Amino acid sequence: MAGTASQLITLHFQNVLRVAGETIAGSVDLNMALAQQEHIEELRIKFVGAITTTQIPTQHPGELSITQRETVPLFHSDQVLWTQWSGAFPAADSHVISLGFRFQLPANLPPSFDCDDGADGGGAISYSLEVEGDGPGISRPKPRVYRDFSVVPAASQNQLLAKEFLQQGWQGAWKSIKRDTQLRQGIWGEYSHAAVTVSRFPACRPFPIATSIPYKLHIVTETKMSIRGVADEAAADNTVGPPHNRNVEVVVDEPEWVPKNGSKDRGLWRRSVHFNSTLDFPFAPTTSAETLEWGYGLRFIVPFPGHGNDLKIELPIHLDPSASCPLLDTSSRTNTDVPLTGPSPRLDLPNSYRSEEEDDWDEIR
Repeated sequence: MAGTASQLITLHFQNVLRVAGETIAGSVDLNMALAQQEHIEELRIKFVGAITTTQIPTQHPGELSITQRETVPLFHSDQVLWTQWSGAFPAADSHVISLGFRFQLPANLPPSFDCDDGADGGGAISYSLEVEGDGPGISRPKPRVYRDFSVVPAASQNQLLAKEFLQQGWQGAWKSIKRDTQLRQGIWGEYSHAAVTVSRFPACRPFPIATSIPYKLHIVTETKMSIRGVADEAAADNTVGPPHNRNVEVVVDEPEWVPKNGSKDRGLWRRSVHFNSTLDFPFAPTTSAETLEWGYGLRFIVPFPGHGNDLKIELPIHLDPSASCPLLDTSSRTNTDVPLTGPSPRLDLPNSYRSEEEDDWDEIR
């Protein structure tokens, strides 16, 4: 073979998150000299979307494990980009011809998703385009260039308003959740006490993806009863420090002596620390598709010494799309340079969903 597929075919396609309903555009460069050497008579482009699921039923001892696979097509479009009889040729000083393409994604697509549930199976919603050369003299694998791309549903007007309200500073109702417990590191002795409160959490469920959500976290601990002067005041200063790699504002209160039963000398030490930060969810929106559905939960965990002493706050959350369907630019710019209107939210998909080299736009499969 005189040249590889990547030398014969070059795909130009922006590696950005796409929105259901938008028109995607790009171009393909075909090296005509190599095409003639390889007897390429036709160049096609395919757009494919599908839901794939794998289930591994529980087997009894001695039974064979049978994997059940199912594919539900979402769309499949096959277009001819070029034929040797089309009359299209490169400029006199070049061997390369540039072929533009456009394709409108269906408006009701579910988001890209990938989940491997280990021994139980898994599922994925994937989207791709593939450029393939064909000809009568090709007996070996056809030259092919393949590209994955990610899709999210288009946000409704109400979903866009919820995102805007959060970005401008939430002025609506707030939610507060509190958990408290008694703590003891061993099996003997008196208990200490801890309380964790998530406050100033917007009561705007569902939440838009890729949008900062403000919250405040308060942790209050009280030591077991002791005598002042004998109590370990150093322990009272052992407050929780800020998390790493997060934009978090931390306020640590001074330890407070709390007398009990009218006694100035007998009581406990109270310590408080307050966190002010934001959360964002760069994940696929909550979805229920034909053969695949998923949901999310939010969990705050505050660890304390001793077995089973960690405090947890858990609540289910629903994630909504947060991007509108962009309009295709019909100006004189090339199809390759059609941008999204506004920043594109990025999905946090597992590595198995993406190609091994995400920036290699001419990956051959």
